[in-house]
Amino acid sequence: MGTIAEKLLYLDDTKTAIRDAINALGGELAVDSPFRSYVDEVWRPFFTETLFGAGEIGIWYDPSDISTLFQDSRGSVPVTASGQPVGLILDKSKGLQLGPDLVVNGGFDSSDSWAENGPIISGGVASFSGQFRSLEQTLAVENDKYYKLEFEVLAMSGSEALAVSSSGFGLVSDIFIPKLGVNERIIFCKDSTKPLRLIQPYTGTSITIDNVKLRHLPGNHATQNIAGAKPIYRSVAGQQHLEFDGVQDFLETGPIDFSGTTKLIATVALEKLRSAGREMLIELSPTVATPGTFNIDHSQNIPGAFAATISADNPGGATVNAASAIGKSVVSASFDTSAADTLSKIKIYLNGEEQSTALLGNPDAGSGDLHKHSLYIGSRGGTSLYFQGSIYGMVIRAGGASTVNLERIHKYAGTKSGVLIP
Repeated sequence: MGTIAEKLLYLDDTKTAIRDAINALGGELAVDSPFRSYVDEVWRPFFTETLFGAGEIGIWYDPSDISTLFQDSRGSVPVTASGQPVGLILDKSKGLQLGPDLVVNGGFDSSDSWAENGPIISGGVASFSGQFRSLEQTLAVENDKYYKLEFEVLAMSGSEALAVSSSGFGLVSDIFIPKLGVNERIIFCKDSTKPLRLIQPYTGTSITIDNVKLRHLPGNHATQNIAGAKPIYRSVAGQQHLEFDGVQDFLETGPIDFSGTTKLIATVALEKLRSAGREMLIELSPTVATPGTFNIDHSQNIPGAFAATISADNPGGATVNAASAIGKSVVSASFDTSAADTLSKIKIYLNGEEQSTALLGNPDAGSGDLHKHSLYIGSRGGTSLYFQGSIYGMVIRAGGASTVNLERIHKYAGTKSGVLIP
């Protein structure tokens, strides 16, 4: 191929051809997309179409996609470099496609649909000038769902603070300093009957805003509000992961409604750093002793061994083990509370291979559906059994997975963690 310039041109042409081929199969790569992101784009249709395309409940966390990571739980401060804390990781299972705008008259063409405290709306904008000036609107939102709030700041002076305040969104006083231009906050709806309120909390401040939008952000996103309990984003030797300190780090989702689900697959790509005591990787609800839950941990019965437990209507549940040394692993569990025999109700896989089906502890998980609970990542209920190590990726899917799709999930997790999957 001759000169270095000619070789570089050839490589660039090859990159273009690969990008065009991926996009022809449904990919969404831009001309300036990093080459490393091409692999993720190959996998994306498998997750968003094959696994979750029919609305299946679940999770796809991918720490290697830094665009899904934020330092704060409101999604306003992106993670940009290794070593930064993670207060929010977005779930990619629904493609991160925003729903329609739910705000009525967000462009302030008039004061219609807004309740004002003080003269706010005039001339196609909303201006907050003076303490406790506020706007509010009751929106057509749903409980236990995430939404992205957007608004544009046109001008501001003084203390330059604004608060998003609504008990319905769990925001009694979310005070922050906005920036000129578009501002974004990711919020979780707890009570759809309560209005969303924008309020100026301080004297000596003036802020003018426009183009307020609130759109559904589908997915089961995980957050952490406490500064000292946030895992750390690490990028080492081309692999990205969330590092948990084993002392107080954990993430938590909102309630995930697995009602009506009797089958489920959960896969975690990880590296564990100790085996002396029991540590929780993931758990639905504060404890698996609650009916309709599941978990994956290690050193529950055997030091260092991974364990998977399912509890339907029999608290305590049924548990199986998979022995594992300290280091990187892909651990996966399939649960089926509808299975006729006990041994078929729970299986555990290590690095793509099925392990022992010997049940430990309670002889049966019982029958019935899983329930609606929050998922805890890296601890039991945010209070104990803290995990020390790293998580490279996670996939959870209600309805289980076919043998072929489970193999593909294992392969994917192996590429993220550097674990060889046969």
